[in-house]
Amino acid sequence: MVKLSSRGLFALSLLFSISVIAVVFVTTFTEETITYILSFNLFFLVLAIVFRILALILWGVRIQL
Repeated sequence: MVKLSSRGLFALSLLFSISVIAVVFVTTFTEETITYILSFNLFFLVLAIVFRILALILWGVRIQL
């Protein structure tokens, strides 16, 4: 069995995530998708990213304790 380093696992995880996102995007892309993406409020996107980063930080602190 092949042992992957932390960097290898991280790279594999990113590759898998990007592949899944690409497959979902390609199979569900329509003209309506473009309209929805262009009309999306960026404030809520930034807010979601901030909350996700905060959740990851708190999760890391919890594990470290």
